[in-house]
Amino acid sequence: MEQNNLETRKVETKETILQVASNIFKKFGFQKTTVDEIAHAARKAKGSIYYYFKNKDDIFQAVVEKEYQHLKKELLKVVNKKENSLYKLKDFFVTRMKIMYDSQNFNEILNNDYFKYLNFTKNLCKKIETQEKFFVKSILSEGVKNEEIIITDIDLATQSLITTFAGFENQYFVKNNSINVVENELNQIFDMIFNGIKKR
Repeated sequence: MEQNNLETRKVETKETILQVASNIFKKFGFQKTTVDEIAHAARKAKGSIYYYFKNKDDIFQAVVEKEYQHLKKELLKVVNKKENSLYKLKDFFVTRMKIMYDSQNFNEILNNDYFKYLNFTKNLCKKIETQEKFFVKSILSEGVKNEEIIITDIDLATQSLITTFAGFENQYFVKNNSINVVENELNQIFDMIFNGIKKR
């Protein structure tokens, strides 16, 4: 019983450190954040931080991995919804964009040159790409099966949609628009995809 309580406290302490670190990284960025600041904000001795994490990089990677798992969980909820595949597809990309908007640490590790060549970043990008393709392909396959959409090449359609919205997302981060503006623009893009641009 005592051993279980000890393990529970360890898990809770690690989660507290990650939550505090996440907030500090969001506020100051990776480069300007120190382990001392994390320890002070978490009300832990610096040695306690190093008990759970090797260094600042290790903390940051754990924070980002947690954000990725949250993204994956929320997107899976969308994929499992019982609704028309067209609306589900729209919901998928809107949900992804909203979560990415809030996941500043997640974005930093993908865009900061410091992390570009680290194995963690490469593996993370691969996981995101593989998971996203699987989710989008699942939605499209369901739509074809239910005769809600007509697609002759699901793999090509999957890649085209992901590429399109990745480009849109990159432009969004450059412009730093509000999430409401971005969602409105996403809706316009989906209207074009659903209805086409040809005059009828």
